Order: sequence, then structure tokens, then C-alpha cells
Amino acid sequence: MNGYYRPSNPLDTLLGVAVIALLAFAGLSAIAWAWETWQLLTSNQSAHDVILYGRVASIVIVVLGLAAIRFRAVAYVAITVFAFSWIALLSGHADAGEFWGFAGFLPILSVYPWLARKFPEASDERERALVVNNPQETGSTPLPHLPVATPRKTLDSLVGMEDLKDRLRGAVSDILAKRSEGEDPRNGILLHGEPGNGKTEFAECLAGEFKLPLIKLRNSDVASRWKNQTTESIVQAFADAKAHAPCMLFIDEADSLLVDRAGMAEAGGEEGKITNALLTELVDIRAHRVVVVAATNYLDKLDAAGMREGRFDFKIEVPTPDEPARLALLDASLKRYVPYVEIPQAAVERAAKRWVGYSSKRIQSVGEQIREVKRKTNRNSFDFDDLMAAMRALQGRAGKIPENTKGLDEIILSVASSKRLKAIATRMSKISQIEEMGGKAPTGIVFYGPPGTGKTEAARALAKATGWAFLQTTGSTLMADPSSWDKLIREAKDIRPVIVFLDEADDILRNRQMSNVSALTNKVLVSMDGAAGKTPDIVFVAATNFVDDIDEAAMRGGRFTEKVRFDLPDEVGIETYVSGWLEKRGIEPLNSFVARVVDALKGESIANVDAILQEAVNQRAVRMLDGEEASLTVYDIVEARETISRN
Repeated sequence: MNGYYRPSNPLDTLLGVAVIALLAFAGLSAIAWAWETWQLLTSNQSAHDVILYGRVASIVIVVLGLAAIRFRAVAYVAITVFAFSWIALLSGHADAGEFWGFAGFLPILSVYPWLARKFPEASDERERALVVNNPQETGSTPLPHLPVATPRKTLDSLVGMEDLKDRLRGAVSDILAKRSEGEDPRNGILLHGEPGNGKTEFAECLAGEFKLPLIKLRNSDVASRWKNQTTESIVQAFADAKAHAPCMLFIDEADSLLVDRAGMAEAGGEEGKITNALLTELVDIRAHRVVVVAATNYLDKLDAAGMREGRFDFKIEVPTPDEPARLALLDASLKRYVPYVEIPQAAVERAAKRWVGYSSKRIQSVGEQIREVKRKTNRNSFDFDDLMAAMRALQGRAGKIPENTKGLDEIILSVASSKRLKAIATRMSKISQIEEMGGKAPTGIVFYGPPGTGKTEAARALAKATGWAFLQTTGSTLMADPSSWDKLIREAKDIRPVIVFLDEADDILRNRQMSNVSALTNKVLVSMDGAAGKTPDIVFVAATNFVDDIDEAAMRGGRFTEKVRFDLPDEVGIETYVSGWLEKRGIEPLNSFVARVVDALKGESIANVDAILQEAVNQRAVRMLDGEEASLTVYDIVEARETISRN
């Protein structure tokens, strides 16, 4: 059941209870009949008992007679019961009036031949199908007849998504409306959008809204190993829909049937025949009162001729759930999987508001995840942070950072820049408390400064400190393949909270008056803004060596608003880095060695300091293999600097 649904209708529950009660009554009546029959046949009974027996027998026989309308074999049971009851009443010396107590069975028996033809059993339908589609003649299995369902839910059963529901109602009303002479009929509703947002659910509720029988057509329903039989089965499905008109024919996963012929190696093969048959049937069925609805997650994979007007006149996107729908989904999931835990409604509402862009299926799964946490921890209360953690756990991947990523304290920055970066990390890692106090997480951050000052390392350290996922790309990568940005943003929306790190950002964020990739710049900036508003929990971090060249529109409020400067390290910074570097590698420096190294490395970036130290250790390793001096010397550092640095 889709979480869009409101709680079930009480009338449905009452109907179920009534059916169960009727079955129980019938079972008890049958037991009573059997017992009283035995008593009448084996012992003397009072006149009152005989009258009671006649009434019980009447109930049992009438119930069996009604069941025989649909299941022919029950008629033989009813006849047997009738015969035993007759004999039992004779044995009990019942007067003639008592025989009329169960005569209600006789009218049903008299019209039974007509009822059997009007309501054939499933076995009868299969026999007719075997006659029409004789496997001995076709060399294959019989063509399937798809089941016809009667949907009980309507669009009003779904919470939220009012614009979408109005469009669907309007489309079906237009399709079913009477046309004046010469006016072309309209038909075909193509539902498309990301997976997991309830396209099938909306189609079923749409059929229920207009009280239309529903026939579902899926690839798995018609797939066959026999040549051409899949095509014939599709034609048969459309014929069944015409026979049940007015009705709705729902083609699920339409991209698996209406395959684009442009990508086929052989257009005359089975796939090509299926597509051609569908194209023909979609046109022919417009003369009948059959509402055709198709759903696909991959609009670009459909055959172009199948999507045009005249086959699908209404193309409707099923978006991710809006806020009322998200709240209903989350509420329903939590009530279903953890009905007795305490979760503040305010926390549920905050989570629903924040989870813009998540599919309905993803939100529905949060309740299951909370249940797993409850089983492991035996907790009975959860809050907003727990809901966010459950969502992160469901994502299944986290855009991981390297294992050796440094902490924020290890990044060599000026005091002011270090303080600013740590403040940003606090706002991101404690976003719940920050928002309660009126604050918010950043949207975009620019790391700027000379090359090699640790901007990339700082971005990874920020992800490590906050626990956010980390995705990285470069300006040159995006220039080579602009479509990779769309893929990156889709992934970011799916695994958030996430840091999207754009290295060498000046390549694509350069002033558009002097850039040859302005279209790509526009795409990046529009993604930050969001087509329907900013997406929560995505922080864009851009690294550049030339901040003055960045387009002003990128630096305005709401985009890359916040900036952190990365300077060349001072003497204290170099000393801290060198000492830590040597300690990690187990190298014991001699007296005053570090101070002399710091003096030798003045003016170098952190990246160069790292490379120079590594080169010096390389030189020492070679000497050790040759049996020479094993100590790391300042001379090694100076020589390494001459090799590495341009300074």
C-alpha cells in the first residue's frame, strides 16, 4: 500500500467483518445440519426439532445454491444436501408444510443452466481460450487474457499533489467527453518521472475516480518464448480492453514495450514488431471508450512516434511528493512500523519539510529503518536527528572521503580562517539546533588563495568533521563532459546531506563576458538555485586560485556567499606541519633541525612543503641502501627544495 493513502475507510472494515461473520454463520449452519440429520435418521425427534431442522436445512441449501452460481461444482453438493434433507424429514415424520422451508433452492436450480452460461467458471474460460488459441495449430501456448480489476481507491484517497490530481482528472474527463461530429477523439495519458513516486498508484486511483474497470498490461504479462506470440498477446490485450469498454488500459513500464526503433539493430525483429503493433493499437483504440494510460521512468527510451500527439495526447510528469504528501507518507510509515514509539510531531513535520526531492518509496522506508534501530537499541523515543540518521542509512552510499583525510585541526590556516572554517562545520553538523535558533547551513562556500595551500584537503576535512557525504569534480572534467554535472547533482540530491566540491572552479565560474563556457556556468548557477527552490542539505564548495576572476553572479548572496581565505603558511604553520609530518613517519629530528627546516621552507605552500619533505626522505632512503649517512639533514631539505620548488 502506498503511503499517500489516508487511513482505510471504516465501511471497508465493516464489509470485511460482515463477510467473515457470514462465512462463520454458514459454517455453523452446516455443522448444525449435519448433526440434526444424524439425529433424525437415528432417533426419534420432537415436532419442534423437526421444524428447526427444516429451517437449518433451508439456510444451508440456499447458501450452497447461491455459491453454485459461481462455482458449478457446489451445485452437486447442494443437490446431495437437498436429497439427505428430504430423507431426514421423511424419517422425522415431518408434515408436508415443512418441505416448503427449503424450497428456495428450487428456483435457483431451475435457472442454473442460464446462470452457468452468464457466469462461467475460470476453467470454462480457459477451455474457450484453448479452442480459440489451439496450441496444436499455433505451435505455442494459448494467448493470455489479462484480469480485469475494479479499483476501490480514488484520487481523494491520496494526500497532497493537488495540481497533479487536477491534471489527471481533466485529462480523463476530456477523453471520455462526447465529441461533436467530425471532431477527433483525444486519448493517451503518458505518466513519466523518477522511479518510486507512485505512477502506478495514481493510475489505479484515477481508474477508481471514474469507476472504470482496470486492465494492466506489463511486459511480464505478455512475454513469450514463442516467435511473434508477444506481439499477438499485446493485440489480444487491446481486444480485451475494447470488449470491456468503458475501462482503463494501463501499460506499466512502457519503455520495455514501446522501445525506440532508432536504436534497434534489426527493426524487423521481435522488438520492432512489438513497437509497431503498439503504435497501431494506440491509434485504433481511440475509436473506443478505453482510457489508455502508460507509465515510464525513462521517457527518452520510448519510440518517438509513440510519444507524439495522436497516440499520447497528455504527457504528465509525476514529480516527487510535495510537503503534504511527504508528511502523510512519513506519518503512515511511522504508524505502520513503530506505532508505539514517541516521536514529536514537530520533528516529523520538520523532516517532511526538509526532504524535498526524495521519492515516496524512500520516505516510506524511514519507518522500517527506525524499527531496526529500535530493535538494536531498545529505545522508545526518537527525535528529528534520528529521522535524519535513518534517511542517511537508507541512502546506501555516502560519497566517501579517503581514509587518510585530515581533521580540521590538522589543516594549516591562519587563526581567522581556521576559526571561520570550524564555525561553518558546527553549523553543518548541528543543523537542527542551529535552525531552532534562527541560523542556517551555508549554501555555497569559496575556498580561495594561492595554489597548494590545502583547499582540497580542507574540503575533505569539512566532510569528515560534519559527517556529510562528499562528491568531487573539477572544472576541466565539466568542460570535457557538461552532462556530468547533471549526473552529479542527481546523485547529490539522492545522498544528501552532501558537500559538492568543485575544484579548479575558475575554469567554469569565470566572468561570463570573458568565458567560452558561459552556458555551463549558467547550468551550475541554476542548479544551486534549484528549479523549484533550493534543495536543503547540499553545500557547494568551490576552490579557486583566482577569486577576482569569478563571475559576480556566482559570488552574490544565496550562491557562493561565504568565503575562506587560504594563505601561504607562516613560520608557526610550517613548524606545526613539519613536526607532525616527521612524527607520523617515526623520524626523530636532531637538535634545532625543525627550526632550520622552517627557515629553509619559508614562502612555500603546504603542498610544496609536503613534497619537499617527501623528496628529502627519498634521498635519505637511497643513502641508507648504499650504506651511507642515515640521518635526515637540512642539506637534504635544501636539495629537495631545489628539485621541487620554483621559488
